[in-house]
Amino acid sequence: MDKKQARKAMIQKRFSLDEETFLAFSASIRQTLEETEAFQKAHKIAIYVSYKHEVDTRELMKRHFSDKDFYVPRIDQDDRMRFYHIHSFDDLAPGFFGVDEPMTNEELDEPDLIIVPLLLFDEKRNRVGYGKGYYDYYMKESKALKVGVAYSFQQVETTEPHPLDVPLDLIITEKGII
Repeated sequence: MDKKQARKAMIQKRFSLDEETFLAFSASIRQTLEETEAFQKAHKIAIYVSYKHEVDTRELMKRHFSDKDFYVPRIDQDDRMRFYHIHSFDDLAPGFFGVDEPMTNEELDEPDLIIVPLLLFDEKRNRVGYGKGYYDYYMKESKALKVGVAYSFQQVETTEPHPLDVPLDLIITEKGII
């Protein structure tokens, strides 16, 4: 598999989702995630801010700002990804790659749960991200449960994992949990 081409093709496939399907799939994934014991018990959640038809995470955060602490990633000057606490979407501004990032500086020490974006995944819960390795590096250092959220059409036979890739503990799609 040419990962660069596979990434590009999957981004295009995601963009091809009509709004109704995007919202329905995201709602189904969110509901399944909310029903997991891991989510219900988690207080400190490391989570990405959805961008360009990634599975929507904004609705999840909006629903739970009052009972969960959400920490979102920022690529700092040393080219490392760290997670910072946000209290609302007002704490975000466009940053690296045009993705909303936290303007706050309350860094997360250790999350209870990490919700991870991905472009491709396989049945062994290996993932292909955007190719920079930021999440793999972060997840390697964390003991938290690692949950990927994706559309079922993002599943491939194999992601051909690299030795530095960190497999996920769960992947949730609109069809259920892998």
